[in-house]
Amino acid sequence: MEIFKQIKNFPGFYISNFGRLKADEITTKFGNQNKTYPERYLNIWRSVTGYNYIDISVNGKVKRVSLHRLVAIYFIPNPENKPQVNHKDGDKDNNNDWNLEWVTAAENLKHARDLGLNNSIGSNNKMAKFTPEEIMIIRKSDKTITELSKIYNVSLAILSRIKSLKSYKNVG
Repeated sequence: MEIFKQIKNFPGFYISNFGRLKADEITTKFGNQNKTYPERYLNIWRSVTGYNYIDISVNGKVKRVSLHRLVAIYFIPNPENKPQVNHKDGDKDNNNDWNLEWVTAAENLKHARDLGLNNSIGSNNKMAKFTPEEIMIIRKSDKTITELSKIYNVSLAILSRIKSLKSYKNVG
């Protein structure tokens, strides 16, 4: 059953446990004319990260709110005061209360990796300095870390982590 709760500090705006937003009928002034908008469901928009957002305007002030976080705040208890909201099924469009949970940053990252949503470790990371082939060459090299540092123009610490398998764990 869909349940709506009024959003605090935004009179006339409501969030549902299904992740839908509704607004009461409002009348605004355009120049010398009044314009009335009936009760309606609000449109959401998707950010470049894939999350759904809503812009709520009250008295000329616009507040941008993430839909999943809004649902969690109003419908999911957070007794441990965890800071992030996770989509259990990994679908950022599924903002139903039963699909959301409060998590720590580490829990959120682990969940994303477990579902294959975040495969940005090692050479898959867009900031990676090395290809998988270069990592294998570095690991098999007889050169010192100092020599490799000069060849690849990176710090000794980076090369040490590669050689000790602490970095680029997914390679080799």
